[in-house]
Amino acid sequence: VQTCALPISGIIGTAGGALALVPQETARLSPVAIVNESPVYNIPSSNFSYVSSNTGVATVGMRNGIVIAIASGTATITVSYTVGGHTFTDEVTVTVTNGA
Repeated sequence: VQTCALPISGIIGTAGGALALVPQETARLSPVAIVNESPVYNIPSSNFSYVSSNTGVATVGMRNGIVIAIASGTATITVSYTVGGHTFTDEVTVTVTNGA
């Protein structure tokens, strides 16, 4: 299982914003919110939601951020976080290749 830390600067983001996987490989997206330029690590994972643009390529747990590579191609995982009536979003590009 790969881990992709998501350092958030006001919104959700990723280091590089991309994951490269092979079919059946998994990765965990790990969001961290930045509030007043300081990291906030104790935000419950249930405060984040995840959606895949192409579930034929990669699926993602709606509340747990676990990405599962399905087949070759590209999918965009949209990560959302809502606080104080404001929703922040960012995207992670997942590229799945056969690895051959």
